[in-house]
Amino acid sequence: MFDTVDADRFEKLVTRIVFHKKIVLLAILKLTNHNKKTTTATEIKDTYTQISKMIGENCRARTTVANSIAELIMIGMIKEVTLRKGKCASGRELELEFLRKKN
Repeated sequence: MFDTVDADRFEKLVTRIVFHKKIVLLAILKLTNHNKKTTTATEIKDTYTQISKMIGENCRARTTVANSIAELIMIGMIKEVTLRKGKCASGRELELEFLRKKN
C-alpha cells in the first residue's frame, strides 16, 4: 500500500505544476506502469508528444520537456538513475521514487 503522507504530498505537488509538466509526468507514469521501474528521456519525449497530439495540445520542444523532467527531479517527484552502457558510455534513465508501494 502507498504511504499516505507520500500520496498527500504528491497530490499537493501535482496541483501546483503547470499543464505541460503534468503531461510529462503522465508520460512517465504511463511508461513505468506494470512494474517497469525505469524509462529513458527519449521514451518520455515520444510519449509526451503522443499524449499532447491526442488531446489537441501543441507539443513543447525537446529541451522544454528535458527541463520539465529536471524540475520534477528537483522537487522530488521522480528520481534519476544513470546507467553505464558499454565502454565510456552512459545512459540516462529515470526512476519513479515515491509512487512505489511500501513493503
